[in-house]
Amino acid sequence: MILIDKTSFNGHFSEACLMLVNYKRSIGYKYGARTIRSLRVLNEYLSATCNNRTNNDFTVTKEMVIGYVALKDDETPRTRNIRETLIRQFAIFLNTLEIGAYILPIRKRQDMSTFTPYIFNEQQIYDLIKVVDSLPYKYRSPNYHFIYPFLIRLLYGCGLRISEALALNIEDIDFDEGVLCIKQSKYNNTRLVPMSISVRHSLEKYISQVHYNKNDSGFLFRNRWDKPYKSGSILQRFKLFLEEAGIHHTENGRSQRLHDLRHTFAVHSLDNMSIQGIDTYCAIPYLSTYMGHRRVKHTEQYLRLTSDAYHKIISALDPIYENLFPEVE
Repeated sequence: MILIDKTSFNGHFSEACLMLVNYKRSIGYKYGARTIRSLRVLNEYLSATCNNRTNNDFTVTKEMVIGYVALKDDETPRTRNIRETLIRQFAIFLNTLEIGAYILPIRKRQDMSTFTPYIFNEQQIYDLIKVVDSLPYKYRSPNYHFIYPFLIRLLYGCGLRISEALALNIEDIDFDEGVLCIKQSKYNNTRLVPMSISVRHSLEKYISQVHYNKNDSGFLFRNRWDKPYKSGSILQRFKLFLEEAGIHHTENGRSQRLHDLRHTFAVHSLDNMSIQGIDTYCAIPYLSTYMGHRRVKHTEQYLRLTSDAYHKIISALDPIYENLFPEVE
């Protein structure tokens, strides 16, 4: 048995998996818990298909690869694509070790997922905020009714990924300038995220409510054992808040995601810029940097969402975007 970040690996390819993780991290990839779990599943699959092999035979055949990436029942193309990417990277790594492994070709773009995120409207955002602002005190989680009101505002008001918000430490916040330092996020990037005045006020209120200090250290969102909150538990609560706010599932029966708050931030920002007469294509690079996108084309996708799903934004939301894109002299 081999342990990778406290996750046990049993099987023929366990050592190769450990080598892959160490290599990827050495060149700057995060390879977090979710990827480790997916890698363990891959190891179990490959190991089960080669029970009769000698100990030094690590060949990965085309049949093994095709079997692993076969589309499962009720599986989205995006989920399948994640598996394809993982086994492709694993095969490439084995090839560098001079081990024969079939490398799955990259499929054409039209074969990829056409998933469209859910965009909340302004009334839904207000209803959601109203629900989290009315949360009762819980003995087992004393800061429960303080954390969610600020967390939801932070996700929507700054467009953060949930992983970025939960990884924030108090020392990552410049309270004087109102700037968050998002460290080693997706693509292993670090960026600065200015907060609007309304979000800064919410932050100061939250710090006071939970009795933290601006010079304190530790996670901004932490439980009574000083451990960070898990995104899974946050998502479960979020679904309950949506139900209480009267926000129903999407047309295909799926529940809205926490990540949809990030998409909503981008669409609302672009729509607001359009209302102000700003050329959205000129502002796209700023928004792309602000959101931590690796390529501008990832941000450009929101132009379609703005046109299709959202046509205006009410003046009450203006403070959220105030000074988001400062003028350059």
